[in-house]
Amino acid sequence: MTDPQRRILECIRDHQEANGYPPTVAEIGEAVGLSSTATVAKHLKHLEGMGYVFRKTGCVRALVVTDEGKAALRMDDSRRRILPYIQKATAEKGYPPTVREIATGCGMAVACVQRALDELEAAGAITRHRGAMRTIRVTGGAPTGD
Repeated sequence: MTDPQRRILECIRDHQEANGYPPTVAEIGEAVGLSSTATVAKHLKHLEGMGYVFRKTGCVRALVVTDEGKAALRMDDSRRRILPYIQKATAEKGYPPTVREIATGCGMAVACVQRALDELEAAGAITRHRGAMRTIRVTGGAPTGD
């Protein structure tokens, strides 16, 4: 998921929670800093294709963040919390933290950390060497999905 797509998904979720109904395409654009409704519509089409939003046809306020979309936002939040922790812990100790230390430091369950690390590795943001005790090396910033 790209950064604009994440912001759009968060906007829809937050607007729905705060107001009881979803935002319009124009309101989404204004909230996330996109001036073109066509650009917002393009991102919404991609989010729909990923299964993160559902749009009812013929309605102005017809966007719904799906369970998959909510799960993707939670995982994205997890990745954003984990990567800085790995960088900081590695800088302080001189070697990367173990998965259990990351889970404790980020306040997340080990299984969630494992999933987030798998996604970071797939995106090329970290490298893990199987079989080693300390296996994580940050190779870049947080993936943007671009």
